[in-house]
Amino acid sequence: MDNKDNCTNCKYRHTPRIICQECGSKNTISYYDGPVLIIKCKNCNWSVAGASFYSPCELDREPKYQVKIAKEITEKNDILVISRSCGINILEVKSCLEKDKVLPNKFPLDKIIKLYKTFNEMNIDIEVLPDLTYSKIGECKKWME
Repeated sequence: MDNKDNCTNCKYRHTPRIICQECGSKNTISYYDGPVLIIKCKNCNWSVAGASFYSPCELDREPKYQVKIAKEITEKNDILVISRSCGINILEVKSCLEKDKVLPNKFPLDKIIKLYKTFNEMNIDIEVLPDLTYSKIGECKKWME
């Protein structure tokens, strides 16, 4: 199992401090506008923009994560929410809940986060398989919008 924490390389956690290329001032600001890093000098108004700065979680688009329902589900409404949210036939969801509780579909990270939010609101506990390698994903401003 890969124990690497992808949050350590996140652009949302670390904004670089750059010395101005024009006047040498350390009085610069830097921020991201989508995947673009913008750096501006407060001293001389010099600025530069660089593209394609993506965090590891933004690049994690492969549908490789599965959802395991972590508790007994008996309410019809909960089963319906799981079915609709995951795009799985309701009979197939019921069958999975009777077996190992692992849903058959695989999802990319952004969908897993949406499912987590939806199920959390419904008090449906889930596990993500394989384990996520993002220690700060639950508190990340990128995903909490």
